[in-house]
Amino acid sequence: MTILVTGASGGVGLDVMKQLGAEGRTVRAMSRRPLIVDLPDDVENFIGDPTNEGALEAALEGVDAVFVNSVFLNDIETARRVAGVLGRSLVERAVLLSSSCVLTRRELVFANFLRDVMDEFRSVFPNLVSVHPGQFASNALRWRDMVREGVVGHPFGDIRVPIIDPHDIAAVVKLCLIEDRFQGERIEITGSDCITPREMVKEISDMLGREIRYVEISAAQARENLSKGMSPDRLDYFLAMTGSPKPEEQRVLPAVENLTGSRPRSFATWLAANIDSFR
Repeated sequence: MTILVTGASGGVGLDVMKQLGAEGRTVRAMSRRPLIVDLPDDVENFIGDPTNEGALEAALEGVDAVFVNSVFLNDIETARRVAGVLGRSLVERAVLLSSSCVLTRRELVFANFLRDVMDEFRSVFPNLVSVHPGQFASNALRWRDMVREGVVGHPFGDIRVPIIDPHDIAAVVKLCLIEDRFQGERIEITGSDCITPREMVKEISDMLGREIRYVEISAAQARENLSKGMSPDRLDYFLAMTGSPKPEEQRVLPAVENLTGSRPRSFATWLAANIDSFR
């Protein structure tokens, strides 16, 4: 069995590739540039753009299962092309990483875009498995420069939402790629930690052993600060999900532990593995 992991240099894709490789699975890791990590013996680094039809067709030759991260699909036309290539292939299993907002938000443009992407893939691949995580622990990496300066300015300091380590997302994706029992399912997952931004900054401060102050800023200021690196639609999504989460978006779900047999990693565990990024 050969598994294609597209976007293999991204956070979740990299974890999926590593976990599959660690089990001795035959993996083709597709990335736009050579991976600068030690690859397990059964992992091939296939260089190519997964949104390019010709490159994707070549990467899918001889592949039984494929992982696609919808965050790399910038528009619906690109999603339609990628889905079309997938539909014409001989792939037996396909897993699409999406977002929990697809299941909870009808009012957000970005959520509707991700829903349209999912529908495009499901129209050509009815057995598609879609995985819908909540907020990522790795979103804290946006604070790196502020942490180094000793002050983190962020809105919604005391609003609590569950966050998930990309490692746990990858563990669920891995199962969906290698087992038939998930075919056609939509799987919503969260981490075990329901935590506030203020508490996250405190954990970073404690682990670094120096004071990092949390400063509450307005949603308008956050929008201005993030506008250079995030589209307006994604900014609306970020502010809604972190600033005014719905009750169903604040639930801690048991899916990760039920599926993998392991309790999801805490923010502290994710942080310990990534603390050097904040130094």
